[in-house]
Amino acid sequence: QLNEFPFLETSKKAYCKASILLSEFPHLGPGDVIIAATAIDHGVELLTTDRDFRSLDKQGLKICF
Repeated sequence: QLNEFPFLETSKKAYCKASILLSEFPHLGPGDVIIAATAIDHGVELLTTDRDFRSLDKQGLKICF
């Protein structure tokens, strides 16, 4: 159930971070970098099966597979 997960606002800071991430990791695409930047901004783990996110571990993204 999706309603069991908290809703996280995407801040202007996260959008700026997403822009930087997209320039460094274009293979992720704009949607994925916005999701990653929002998780980084909130300091939360990203629950995903998409292994492409592993390239962002050194950028501060915490991943739960």
